[in-house]
Amino acid sequence: MKYCILFGLLSISISLNAQVTKVEHFFAGSPKAAELFDLFKNTFLLPVVWDYQTWGDFSSGAITLGNVAFEFVGYEGVNKTTFEGIALEPQQSVEEFITVLDGAQVMHDTIEPNTFVMPNGSVGGWSNVTLRNLLPDEAGLFICDYKSREKVFQNRKRASDTLAIINGGPLGIVLLKEIVVGSTDVLLHQKEFAKLPGIKTNTDDLFSFEQGPSIRLVRSSINGIDRIVIRVHSIEKAGEYLKSQGLLGKSSTTSIFVDTQMVDGLLIEMTEE
Repeated sequence: MKYCILFGLLSISISLNAQVTKVEHFFAGSPKAAELFDLFKNTFLLPVVWDYQTWGDFSSGAITLGNVAFEFVGYEGVNKTTFEGIALEPQQSVEEFITVLDGAQVMHDTIEPNTFVMPNGSVGGWSNVTLRNLLPDEAGLFICDYKSREKVFQNRKRASDTLAIINGGPLGIVLLKEIVVGSTDVLLHQKEFAKLPGIKTNTDDLFSFEQGPSIRLVRSSINGIDRIVIRVHSIEKAGEYLKSQGLLGKSSTTSIFVDTQMVDGLLIEMTEE
């Protein structure tokens, strides 16, 4: 009986501690993915998390924005550049965390494993679970569980440490502040997103985690990721650099945008706040 009680207490403890800790990465799909990656790497001089590579009809590369990886993805059939997905990382493995999602009545798809054997015999890869109704499906919200989580963490850390050493590069990037998601039914997504274990909410429809960028819900006639908001040391200096490169879009006293025509329609805002 003692062992049953102990096991029960342990299970309760794991369940209470199970939560999403951060936005691990997010991505944009684009027929110009390689060009966009090159812009962020060689013009914005942002450290690379993984270099741009192609596997069959799929290509991918990522840079760091300090507290999160920004991935650029190309694949067969992509014909428009849009922000397509947000990957969340839980404390537990996805197999353990999925039972917590069920307990919280969070709708989700089945686990999609992507595993491979490394040359040294170790198992690598990741598993994904798409989340439903928390955000509009067009925002592409999912759980991502890397099998070599410590190795992935160290890879991300090296890139973010380098960004800090170079003081954010010529744009002075500090971190990604927010991913702004538009919704045609904000009340529904407010209610559903608040079910996610580990999420923190406030009255401004801002949802945050222990680490990384927050996610903001806004009312919109279009569902999906509307824009990203990057914190910089100085919007004046960031604006000067963008202008010198012919990349400055609309601006105000509190924020500036990268010219959307130069990033194939992506909305990328920068602010000091």
